[in-house]
Amino acid sequence: YISDCRQVYTNRHFPLNSHPSFSNLACSFGFLEFLYFETFFLNVINSIQSIKPKMVNCNIVAASALWMILIVAILSLSPQYFQALVNDTAEHGFVVVSFGAGVKYLSQDIAHKLAGALARLPQRVIWRFSGVAPSNLGNNTKLVDWMPQNDLLGQPHTKAFLSHGGLNSIYEAMYHGVPVVGVPLFGDHYDTMTRVAAKGMGIMLHWKDMTEEDLYASLSTVINDPRYRQQARLLSHIHKDQPGHPVTRAVYWIGYILRHNGANHLRSAVYEVSPYQYFLVDVLFTVAAAGALIVFLLRRLVRRLRGKASDHSRRVDGSMTNGHCHSEIIANGKHKRNGSLKTEKKIN
Repeated sequence: YISDCRQVYTNRHFPLNSHPSFSNLACSFGFLEFLYFETFFLNVINSIQSIKPKMVNCNIVAASALWMILIVAILSLSPQYFQALVNDTAEHGFVVVSFGAGVKYLSQDIAHKLAGALARLPQRVIWRFSGVAPSNLGNNTKLVDWMPQNDLLGQPHTKAFLSHGGLNSIYEAMYHGVPVVGVPLFGDHYDTMTRVAAKGMGIMLHWKDMTEEDLYASLSTVINDPRYRQQARLLSHIHKDQPGHPVTRAVYWIGYILRHNGANHLRSAVYEVSPYQYFLVDVLFTVAAAGALIVFLLRRLVRRLRGKASDHSRRVDGSMTNGHCHSEIIANGKHKRNGSLKTEKKIN
């Protein structure tokens, strides 16, 4: 799909074989990285992620959750099988459980803990699961090989989402205002769930020391404590409050670049500087030279001060020996420091 869109735009705005390569466009115009990298859209949702400081040479036009807007255009459970499951949960609602496409099979121990905790809930459970079903699976739990996860999260009877903390899954839950209980397994799952917990939208558990009771208590908390759902809905409202549709913004800026032949007026000057300037070699050399000069001057100063102190000590030691004055001007026995008495006779 991305490749087809790029071809349509290049054919419309550039003569045959005259357009720049997409790799050059992606490298040259950082704020349009989505021309070349599809995953650019996954990291610009500030309602759940912290604002990152950007350098002044970084031009970014955020098209937050573009893929989410495309997916949630129609929230309809096309498979009648899932529609029947959802319609049967009006009283207590239901819980969605999915650990993503990247986690094909769960260990027997983790699956047993999950099944035991889910069986104690009054809600119905729709669990995307592959492999041998746990022996303690509850009657309220339905195992499926695949589910329309985004559509299920968008249903009004969804009470909670048990997930591994994948970025796409968390964005879908945030978009629909569904609280999350996360059990991160690897990779960025820990970072994502840490942000979710910090925002008050869910609870994070560690699979190594998680017990069935911990999981049940966490699920009960996010379902029954209204603060988690309120915070999830607040984040959803913040995310949806945008000046125009993300698809429209993305299309506009892509067209803008193509209409202006790459928009060189937005190109950062960092791509024109020499390597020693880019890596600040001249600045590092200047700072190092200044530091070396300061150290040299300080050492010379300390050495000079020590030399003066040593000369003064030698002069004092040379004029006074064993408490007697050896000066030729003052006669022996008359110096006030030699400890002699005034009535003492002079010894010839």
